[in-house]
Amino acid sequence: QRDRQMTASRFRVVVVDDEATARAGIADLVAADPELAVAATCSSGAEAVKAIVELSPDLVLLDVQMPRMDGFEVVRAVGPERMPLVVFVTAYDQYATQAFDHAAIDYVLKPVQPERLAQTCARLQAALRQRAEQQERRGRERRGDQQRAAQMRAFGAEEIGRAIGHEFVERNRTLQAMAPFGVTPSPTLGPMIHPGIARVQR
Repeated sequence: QRDRQMTASRFRVVVVDDEATARAGIADLVAADPELAVAATCSSGAEAVKAIVELSPDLVLLDVQMPRMDGFEVVRAVGPERMPLVVFVTAYDQYATQAFDHAAIDYVLKPVQPERLAQTCARLQAALRQRAEQQERRGRERRGDQQRAAQMRAFGAEEIGRAIGHEFVERNRTLQAMAPFGVTPSPTLGPMIHPGIARVQR
């Protein structure tokens, strides 16, 4: 369900829980937070994968235990390159280690309290800043690689052009020097003996 207020200044959140009451409660807490906005609510893992791929949210509040596709399977289905920051939300604490193995920034036990969500928001801000810095660094490195490649291509083309030009000049000089002796140039075969000289030679 695509809903709620969405502003550019807020972090966009997808809420995923197969229990309607829990899903609505978490969405209400997110909507009440001035830093967050609900981008979508999902009742299954399949819905979550679709919403994440289509909306590219900043954060996913993801239930662990769901039928057919659990929260960890959602992360694997989306893939690490496209997966936004994740907070696993569950009524059980035995999944904490597995959650952080899946790169979660937080692990929240139900029922979620506003104070606990505020802590999550602080972690989210720090994680987003770190991700933005990493992306900027990778962008600078990529641009630097492209510039170096362009310079190498330009240098290579210049060197080839210089070599061809040098060969052309030397060839012309040689032909000019041989012209008095009856040698004429051929565009494809190079120096050719003047036909008159050829008859004399025969």
